[in-house]
Amino acid sequence: MENNTFGGRLKALRISKRLTQENFANLFYLNKSSISKYEKDKNLPENLLLVKIADYFEVSVDYLLCRTDQPKLLPGNPQPPTCQEFLETYIFSDEEKDAF
Repeated sequence: MENNTFGGRLKALRISKRLTQENFANLFYLNKSSISKYEKDKNLPENLLLVKIADYFEVSVDYLLCRTDQPKLLPGNPQPPTCQEFLETYIFSDEEKDAF
C-alpha cells in the first residue's frame, strides 16, 4: 500500500515500530478489526484518537491525513501559526470572501 492515504501512512508507521495490528490496537484499547479498517481506508479514527496516534508516532496530524509529506513540524517553526497569522496568509476563495 502506498503512503498517500491515511491507511497507508498508518500501516507504514505501525510496521516501522514492529507492531502487529493487534499489538497496536491494544495500545489504544481498540480491536484489531478497527486497525484493519483504518489501514484499508474504510474508516477514520475520531479526532481525539487521531491526535493520540500522531503523538504516539511523533508525527503531525497533517502528515497522517496526507495534508503534508513532512512527518514533523519544522524545527524552525515548532508552533502552528496563530489565527491572525493564518488569516493574513490564507488565500480565500470567492465563496469564502462572500461569506464574510
